[in-house]
Amino acid sequence: MRSGWLLAICVALAPLSGAFAQVDFVSAQALRDAKLATLWQLQLPTDGREITDAYLVDDHLYLATADAWVFCVQADTGVLRWVVQTNTAGYRVWRPAHAGDRVIFVTPASAREYDRIYGDAIREIPFRFPAGSPAVSDGTHIYVGGTDRRVYCFDLNWDYEIWKVAANGPISGRPVLFANQKSLAFCSEDGGVYACRTTNKSYLWHRTTTGPLTADLAADDNGVYAACRDQSLYLIESTQGGLRWRARFSGPLTEPPVTTPELVYQFCEDDGLCAVATGAQVEGERVRWKLANGRTLLTADKSNAYVLSRDSELLVVKNEDGGTVSTVPVPGFTIGVPRVTDLTIHLVSPTGKLTCIRPLGAPSLDPEKIRAALEAKKPREKAASQPASQPASQPVAEATKPGAPGLESKAVDKPVGGKSKVSKGYGGG
Repeated sequence: MRSGWLLAICVALAPLSGAFAQVDFVSAQALRDAKLATLWQLQLPTDGREITDAYLVDDHLYLATADAWVFCVQADTGVLRWVVQTNTAGYRVWRPAHAGDRVIFVTPASAREYDRIYGDAIREIPFRFPAGSPAVSDGTHIYVGGTDRRVYCFDLNWDYEIWKVAANGPISGRPVLFANQKSLAFCSEDGGVYACRTTNKSYLWHRTTTGPLTADLAADDNGVYAACRDQSLYLIESTQGGLRWRARFSGPLTEPPVTTPELVYQFCEDDGLCAVATGAQVEGERVRWKLANGRTLLTADKSNAYVLSRDSELLVVKNEDGGTVSTVPVPGFTIGVPRVTDLTIHLVSPTGKLTCIRPLGAPSLDPEKIRAALEAKKPREKAASQPASQPASQPVAEATKPGAPGLESKAVDKPVGGKSKVSKGYGGG
């Protein structure tokens, strides 16, 4: 495992050093023709496993296999930080949430907390309900939806919920925080979208759609977005829950949109990737274009959208009318990770290949940044806080140690290339 990790780092450095120059995951010439270039590329040591899910949370990429192994990669440098099995094989790894120095993975029975830099197990919050959704966090609490028609709020350091609030159906979509993390919106399979205050679960508003809601919610300054199986994307005003608009598609929506201030990009299996104008007042003019072959919005600026197609092509598409400006073959890359905060493209293959692409002229990868990522020092953990509305559970000192009962973690190898490390047990099944 250690040699595989070193090989992964060498491949990540290949665009800088010229080493392994023959291993170009994406044609450098094709990228140049589209005014793009590879920043870094990485081959994960997957030991024959397939990557099934990929998530970007802040500055970390989380790549998950079908048997719940998760690779954590620093997104700006391509440094592989750790590998941990976060769940029982057979359960899909849901999108994790960051809370300070921790990363939280929700399983059907618990929330498992790990050190986000080193992958060390910190503690586990056992659930007394069947979890149905990924978690979101405001830094000190996590919010999780259940198939028992309730959303729960937990303190990161205590086992009992602080509060719970009911919906009219099971909750499988990830809730979303808005209004400076003072409010929480969640949806249920009965078609309801609900909002409450995070401090005391007091009611804000309730909006009803005409079909089941199973996709994660999204929110920005325009409001709360709900992708519904009634073939519609809803934008809900966040203060009082009024409907701002409804955009209709040709089939049910099962994935959340990717939002930008002026355009929202929604995938529909029947229509492909669609661009929806957030400020359009006339319903017929709201969907600006549909790209039948489009699969995932990767990044965007005011002029262009960068799209992963269903045929493993990177498309540069005009935001104005959906016309294709450039096409770059990206064979084998079937998973795209949206990143709209800057013009950065992350592509993932099931075989564990990762590539990070940026526009020509963007700053190249600095070896000092790689070294800093490898030698990152562990920050001090804040003192535990205690919820006031519930009896506090007894501190479980042993459970906060890596490998403690209730959160079994694999033995880890000695640090390689600094403080980063990967699970020695990985590869053994």
